Amino acid sequence: MITSTAEVESVEQWRRAARRAGRILGWHVSTKVSANGDRVFCASDDFPVPPGSGRAAADRFAALLRGEE
Repeated sequence: MITSTAEVESVEQWRRAARRAGRILGWHVSTKVSANGDRVFCASDDFPVPPGSGRAAADRFAALLRGEE
């Protein structure tokens, strides 16, 4: 997931939320800020990819990042 830093109130809070969402899902999540500071992103190598589940998992993860769950 990649987000413009202009769209988040606090980059550090966004990064903490991304890592927390990953822990809730049982994933190791890494977060980074781009070199010029205009983007923040998170990634996980633990993302499970059974057939047909990718979209639902991505939607759930995004909802957790937005604080909807």
